[in-house]
Amino acid sequence: MYFSIIFFMSPNSLLRPLTFCIVLLSCKDHRPAAAAAPIIRHRYDPDSAVTFNRLDTIGIFRRLFDNPVMKGDTAIWEPNFYEKQNIQLSYDDSCHTTLDTTMYFKDQGRRLCAVFIFVTYHYWVDSSDNYKIGFGSCHSCGAPLSIALFSQDSATRTWRLYKFEKFWTRSGIFGGEGPGGLGKFSLLPIGDSWTCLMLERPVYANMGEEAGSAELFSIEEYLLGGFPENPLTSILSYDYHSSVDTSDAPGQANKEEDTKLEIEKRKGQYYRIKLATTLNGRLKNTYYRYSDEYNSLVKVKAGRRE
Repeated sequence: MYFSIIFFMSPNSLLRPLTFCIVLLSCKDHRPAAAAAPIIRHRYDPDSAVTFNRLDTIGIFRRLFDNPVMKGDTAIWEPNFYEKQNIQLSYDDSCHTTLDTTMYFKDQGRRLCAVFIFVTYHYWVDSSDNYKIGFGSCHSCGAPLSIALFSQDSATRTWRLYKFEKFWTRSGIFGGEGPGGLGKFSLLPIGDSWTCLMLERPVYANMGEEAGSAELFSIEEYLLGGFPENPLTSILSYDYHSSVDTSDAPGQANKEEDTKLEIEKRKGQYYRIKLATTLNGRLKNTYYRYSDEYNSLVKVKAGRRE
């Protein structure tokens, strides 16, 4: 405990003899303060965020889509501001995502790898039909697709996520509800123990024209030489079918073009890819081979097999 005395002297000469004083009493505990609790800092382990003991659907949804509400096999989750600008939300202002396709392959290092493809449908409510819930979108609108790539550790048997892209691409017509659904997904070997993902989108028809496209994406974590790759890059796209009906335009010939992809295998390197295109009965071949430099399939000459 301590006290202070403060004196005030009047500036007036007549009142100068009067002096005011204020005594301030204060109590203060001078005992030493207790030691502060130590601050525990948790070190972030990036591997813990991408490692899975097993590839179960619910566990993957919780990790990749931020703890969504599960309703059957559908994950219902809240998109952030950026995502809301790039997707058509469902009637409840959320996203409804399901697992569409799962595939496995052995990579260039002979590891077992997995491809998980998710689709986010646009659900709407029809107030004129007893509030019936349906899904779909405009004629030319595809459904947003997300994709995750995993590799398995042969010693621990755990899985590691090495690439994930939310809203990676789109496919389908009428928002995936139309003929052909989301199209066809397949794994395509384009090198000796080197695989890519092929997406054949459904044929879109409008005003006498038809068009069906195919696209190849890299999915390997490493190149054949062992250097890091950039997975999910589009490495080739082409139309596997296109046609124009000119019956309503006299003097113009109909156009029909179909392309088939063929693989010419060669041990120890990237394979040569042949696109055989038939246009109104005439055949034309175009050849491609994967290039590490360009991270893409590039054109090569017909006789080149090196």
